Amino acid sequence: MLMAACECYHAGMRRLPLPLLVLIILIAFPVAIPIGIASWIWDRRRMRAAAERTHCERCGATLGVASLRRADTEWAKRVAALLDARPTMRFRMVRSLWAICEACGAEYDYDFRSRIFRRGAGSDGPGDPDKASASSTIPNLDDRVWLPAARPIEDFVCDVSFRVDGKLTTLRDADASGRRGSVVLAEIVPPELPRRAPGGIITADIVGHTEALVAYYRRLIAAAEEAGLTDQLQRPFPHFAVKPVIMADTELTEFAWYDTVSEAGAVLRAIITCPLDASEPQEILDDLEQGWRGRMTVWRGRIGLVEWNWEQTALPPTSGYSFDAAKLASQANPALQRLEAIHRELVQALGRDYWNYR
Repeated sequence: MLMAACECYHAGMRRLPLPLLVLIILIAFPVAIPIGIASWIWDRRRMRAAAERTHCERCGATLGVASLRRADTEWAKRVAALLDARPTMRFRMVRSLWAICEACGAEYDYDFRSRIFRRGAGSDGPGDPDKASASSTIPNLDDRVWLPAARPIEDFVCDVSFRVDGKLTTLRDADASGRRGSVVLAEIVPPELPRRAPGGIITADIVGHTEALVAYYRRLIAAAEEAGLTDQLQRPFPHFAVKPVIMADTELTEFAWYDTVSEAGAVLRAIITCPLDASEPQEILDDLEQGWRGRMTVWRGRIGLVEWNWEQTALPPTSGYSFDAAKLASQANPALQRLEAIHRELVQALGRDYWNYR
């Protein structure tokens, strides 16, 4: 590996005979190692000096050498926990925790060039040394990093949405550029029910009015048969799609490629059965498909959710959302019961399960 690195470093070195190249490496090693050790010791001394003259931005106490030791211990714990949790994954970690105030637990990163400690944006909780420094992006998938950094949502609705487009569509043939578009074949009168979820109706608004949804699906099925699209009735997506939703002022979740009752139910069950007060982060969902990836984790009474396009970026560009775990579970449980009851009524009324893959 080292020889490969040397070969790429300078084109001229490719012309060196292999024995000579090995000899150069053997000679350089005894020199490079002491230089590296000396440089590390010198950087640590400068860091200690900076810590002795730096006052905590939160409480005003001097950071001092003790803050460095505490950060060393805490960082080692976090790395060990991450490796234990995902032993099969390879991580590229850049250390961002170099000092923890002994008085209040505020966390600091360190700039080796300017020799300045900078307080981590995620260390606002008083006396909470387990929070990792956070930023607008997630440096890795460590739950101790992205979950505390996630945007807390206090008022929300957790439910399941039945898709109601109000139209029958199909894909047209590709044009000269190779693109395929959607063609509207028929307008379908939607049920007179609230549509709080974009393009769909949640179970809380369907209960007691299932007949209105049944009537809509009958109109949709009739239009598909009239248009000669009976093959579309063999698949629930897109016209019969069902997906879990968490909403505030707007829909917060995407759950792309979740389109069946069984998939939506699996998400709700994961929320309902998770350890709400887990002292260590516990993953309850990690899924990816066709460019979309979603992760949910529970820790210390909060459930975090982050979704992103993993084909464009390996790591999520945002820190996602977090919800009170008990409140989210208390909404997920009745939502699951409503989903199962409505699904049974729909299958019984239409004589077929259009909402699950077969």
